[in-house]
Amino acid sequence: MKVVARFAAVFFAVTCVWLALTGWFSAKREAQHAAERIRADVLSLADALEAGIAVAHATGGPKAVDQVVTAMGERRANVAVRLLPEKDAQPPGVVVREGESRSLAFTKRIVVGTAEIGTLEIVHPLPSESSLVRAALLEELAFALALGLVTGGLALGLGNVLIGQPLERVVAQARRIAAGDLSGRLAEDRTDEIGHLKRELNVMCDKLAKAKTDLEDEATAHVETLEQLRHLDRLRTVATLSSAVAHELGTPFNVVLLRAQSLVDEGVSDEDRRDAARVIVAQVDRMSRIVRQLLDFSRSGGPSKGPLSLGSVLSDVRRLLGPLAKKHGVSLEARQDADVTVDADPLRLEQVVTNLVMNAIAAMPEGGTVELRLTTDDVARPGQDLHLRAARIDVVDQGTGISKEGLSRIFEPFYTTKSEGRGTGLGLSVVTGILEEHGGWLAAKSEEGHGSTFSVYLPLAT
Repeated sequence: MKVVARFAAVFFAVTCVWLALTGWFSAKREAQHAAERIRADVLSLADALEAGIAVAHATGGPKAVDQVVTAMGERRANVAVRLLPEKDAQPPGVVVREGESRSLAFTKRIVVGTAEIGTLEIVHPLPSESSLVRAALLEELAFALALGLVTGGLALGLGNVLIGQPLERVVAQARRIAAGDLSGRLAEDRTDEIGHLKRELNVMCDKLAKAKTDLEDEATAHVETLEQLRHLDRLRTVATLSSAVAHELGTPFNVVLLRAQSLVDEGVSDEDRRDAARVIVAQVDRMSRIVRQLLDFSRSGGPSKGPLSLGSVLSDVRRLLGPLAKKHGVSLEARQDADVTVDADPLRLEQVVTNLVMNAIAAMPEGGTVELRLTTDDVARPGQDLHLRAARIDVVDQGTGISKEGLSRIFEPFYTTKSEGRGTGLGLSVVTGILEEHGGWLAAKSEEGHGSTFSVYLPLAT
């Protein structure tokens, strides 16, 4: 309606200006025509009076002439008619007299035969040009107001039907599109600009709907690919741990074997048999825990977020990676100021820490200590100024370190600092993706020959 109202207002203003201009020009022309009509009227009146004066002078003398002149002046109230004596005579002709009021003055010497009667003067008032223009403008203004009301009403009514309502439907459709509703379509029932706008809006809806479907398909495929990549990364980790776990299972297997052999020996007391059975049960339980933890780590599943103790995650990682670290001459140590709880998926977060610890072990060919530190920190997200309270897990190694060039590229997919055949370059990409899903991020600092520190940041549970 705003567009229609503006259109009606502009139309009304243009109409008024156009009528005012035409009225002004009409008034100017009317003033000229009025002067010409008055001049012709005065000349006609002068001819008639001249003829009447001649007849009156011949039949009644000067007295009859005065009566004719007086009678004519009384008959034409707006015209002053006088017969001037010789002493007051004016030059003959037609002149326009200016003053308080404009007038057209006609003078002519009247001679009948040889007798000079006098000078006939006829004065007719002339309307001023300004008064004519003012009157014309007032008349045109009244007409313009009446016409404006009629045309404005028609413009509002027709404009609302032809422009306002269709545009409101277009705006409503645009708002639905902005809200994500791409199901509606506008009726393509016009061939003008609004009809063209409707068609283009419908085409845009079709393209957006197709793009939305394609984007959802791509997002689904991307999520599935990431999930497969994470599962493969877990399986790669399991493969790395297998030899260490096999070695770790060797000791309890030997214990079980020796104790089982003792049970079949003759001459073994009941107390020794019970003690052997207890040892066998304990060792089998130990082996079951090792295998179950490895299987749990390798299985695939969707995210399942909930309150999670980070202290328990570090403990599980230490138990899982203990045999591998021992095999490489590395000891795992954990230090935490206090237990910290976050909202996270336990398997995925365990995968994050496991990846970082395995990288740390691989970076220490001569052995050493990998330290896990759990603290809280008031820190800002990368690229932001807003600070938040976050849990921080530091994985600190005493390895060979990373060069400045390598440190700037370690988060790139397929980039690795390990020797050929020992790394895929996807571990840190997987870690980064998991942390982004949890609202966290990963930071790294390192110096060649002085080890590395990888810091995991996760928002605290509210």
